[in-house]
Amino acid sequence: RLPLNQLTPYLLPFAHNSPHQKKPRDRNSPDPRLPTLARMVSPDAYKSTEPHHAAVVITTNSGLEWQYVTVPILAGHSAGIFSITEITPESPRLIVVGGDYLKPEQNTDNVAISDDTGRSWRLPKTSHPDGFRSAVVSMLHDDGNTLLITTGPSGTDQSTDGGESWSGVSHVGFHTMSFVSPATGWAAGSDGRVARWRPSRLSRSIIVP
Repeated sequence: RLPLNQLTPYLLPFAHNSPHQKKPRDRNSPDPRLPTLARMVSPDAYKSTEPHHAAVVITTNSGLEWQYVTVPILAGHSAGIFSITEITPESPRLIVVGGDYLKPEQNTDNVAISDDTGRSWRLPKTSHPDGFRSAVVSMLHDDGNTLLITTGPSGTDQSTDGGESWSGVSHVGFHTMSFVSPATGWAAGSDGRVARWRPSRLSRSIIVP
């Protein structure tokens, strides 16, 4: 069991209870149909055989027990995972972004993908975001396609293939962002900078200050 004071306060559910679950199970028995929860871990709190890598912790029994899972993103005093999102509530795919905020232009070790709700992690197949990224969000369009957007001080990127490849959207960077719909979102950055996300007529989304 992990001391909760060593975990950062980012707790997100990544799967829903199965509608076919008829009766409760033994409370100490992990059930893959229960919600899988993942937390990002402070690099200083993570002790493992891979001390230079970031991690998440997951639970499959509603928080009774937690397990460290290594993520292929370097960790340090200024580096690690900074944001996590799911593709859709029904999908087992999760995305984390981060990097080293003291090296905002560095485009390695800044994104990782899980295909099993956090139990294992890998790098994208094609390309990475172009620098340190501090926030990532996922939006499901009416046509069923998912758009991932990530931003950081050095710019903003998007992915239309579940995080396997990333393309630059803008060299304008932000620290955080939030969306109320696929067409309506806001980002905020340094020096009081605020921008609105606006889909373009060319089926490519851009951030407009």
